[in-house]
Amino acid sequence: MTLKTRKPTGRAGWPKILVEGTDKSGKSWSLAQFSASAKVGRTVVLVLGEDESRWDEYGQIPGARFELAVHDGTWKSILAAAEEAKEEATKARDNGEPPFVFAIDTMTAVWEGLKDWASLRARGSKKNRAILAQDPDAEIDVTSNYWNDAKQRHRALMRILLTFPGIVILVARGSEVTLFQNGQPVLGKKTWSVEGEKGLAFDVSTHIRLSRDARPLLISASGVHCQIRPGIDPPRRLPDDWSLESVIFDTLKLDAATAAVGGFVQMKPDGMTPEQIRDEACDPKTTYDRTRDLYRIAYRARYGGITLMSDTGDEEEILKLLERLGNERKPQAEDAASNGHAEVVSA
Repeated sequence: MTLKTRKPTGRAGWPKILVEGTDKSGKSWSLAQFSASAKVGRTVVLVLGEDESRWDEYGQIPGARFELAVHDGTWKSILAAAEEAKEEATKARDNGEPPFVFAIDTMTAVWEGLKDWASLRARGSKKNRAILAQDPDAEIDVTSNYWNDAKQRHRALMRILLTFPGIVILVARGSEVTLFQNGQPVLGKKTWSVEGEKGLAFDVSTHIRLSRDARPLLISASGVHCQIRPGIDPPRRLPDDWSLESVIFDTLKLDAATAAVGGFVQMKPDGMTPEQIRDEACDPKTTYDRTRDLYRIAYRARYGGITLMSDTGDEEEILKLLERLGNERKPQAEDAASNGHAEVVSA
């Protein structure tokens, strides 16, 4: 087997900007103002959990030419809007037009909606319906399976945004909160919290923080043109006349002609888990040929060292289990052909 590699292209990717901060700190305003830039093309804003009349009023900003995405608040419509914006951005890029801008105001509302969805599902389970029937005010635990589903939905949206062939602006709420350690508040100590799914700041390429009481800050930025050394350099103070245009085109030095949509590969689960292979193999109805297939699947998935409870109630390595079951199910004709010697099920 030959190791496959590729050389880096040296091309920068399209910026994914997180703009977060306190109330009335100019997050949405900066985005509306950005739509007036001659350096960008269409700007589409998906407003969620916010008063849209404010965005309608922002249409009066000189030069503003943003559009508001129409949706009904369902997850299906939100994903559809993002996918359709991506298609339009691809067309704009292929036609040599200025970069398409897609924004969500706010990602806080996206995550709050997914949290509510997880809670609603938990309350609807058979076990929890019985608890609520006895006590309608009972506290219901939202277990990890529901949280994992919510995170998968959030990740599906982020997958669209991270492979977006244009500029992405994500607005979120942020504020200073009490620091907690081991579940207990630390007296007199504060920390900053971005209200959203905890991986949001990891996914973006640039993080801007706004406040009514402090200077606007460039918290972090990836790329070679804006180096903020983690743990060494403090967040960069933005000037009085800062704008998203200046950050994106002057500080980050976006070149729309060469910007690339990066590859995005996620870990994929193997076709069958070891437990699924074991359960099918131990089913008396499973044939000899299928047992051989299951051995090949387990071997190629590198499950060889995994030990599971077998059909005998004992712990057994999965490949040895499959080998044993395969030999037990081997047709008599093949037994005769092998002169009575046990056959090892091969990969």
